[in-house]
Amino acid sequence: MRYKVIKVGFFDGKLKKVGSFINPEKPFTKENMPSWVEPCKPETAKEARARQKATNAAVQKKKDDDAAVKESDFMGSDAPAAGSNVESL
Repeated sequence: MRYKVIKVGFFDGKLKKVGSFINPEKPFTKENMPSWVEPCKPETAKEARARQKATNAAVQKKKDDDAAVKESDFMGSDAPAAGSNVESL
């Protein structure tokens, strides 16, 4: 079961912000439910697909961005060769 964070709190050794979600291995009971979370309504299959699609798109965008940064040439094409002497002030 998923729970929505309504106040800042710690879960699984991490600080959780308001509006984020947690997925414990076992559902909380009334006795051990933290005061900073509230249960979410069960997710429909359509909502789960949309959430998974958005997550996959975000992961792919991060991979693409990381690859673009790795490939980019910040010195420009006019940069001197790696072994040349360049004096700077």
